[in-house]
Amino acid sequence: MHPESLEAPTNRPIYSPVIVNNKSAHHLFICEGHQSKEFQTLYSSIEDPKKSRLLASEDEFSSDHETIVVTHSALKEKLTRLLAELPLSTTIYLQGCEAFMWDLHSVAIQAGMVAEQVKMFTPVSRQRRLFCTHCHHITEDVTHSPAVCSYCQRNLLVRDHFSRLHSAYVGVQINAEDPADLPLPQELS
Repeated sequence: MHPESLEAPTNRPIYSPVIVNNKSAHHLFICEGHQSKEFQTLYSSIEDPKKSRLLASEDEFSSDHETIVVTHSALKEKLTRLLAELPLSTTIYLQGCEAFMWDLHSVAIQAGMVAEQVKMFTPVSRQRRLFCTHCHHITEDVTHSPAVCSYCQRNLLVRDHFSRLHSAYVGVQINAEDPADLPLPQELS
């Protein structure tokens, strides 16, 4: 019999360095907001007819001939339409916050892609999406634990357990016997 580990279990996604999949017929780059130098360099390394780029932004601005600017609200629908038109051997490269990337990962999987066709850069922020295990509500942009559920107002411990179904981390109520007994807030890493 082995003693139990004192460390909390974790299943946080691991983001490996992103490299170009040379076997792809097309490369679709999708970025939320500002594009990093790494993202731009990878995009520039692929020949023009084999690539396209979507930029998710709520701001209206002119784009170059290679970039399609889409609002966040229209992005999932636009991606679904694009994936129906692109070759089956397309690779998607994603950059943005974690919830953004996993939402688009889900769209790609629903469209028939496999996980290996979706490459994700390291998230650009530490903000997390939080799934409350009590009311099943999602709270966005969580940066500290404990966090307050935006729906049921419970104080939630932000676990390092990531739900791919909800593209969110799991939150459980802290000290249900005495909800006023809270630990000091800790910034999430």
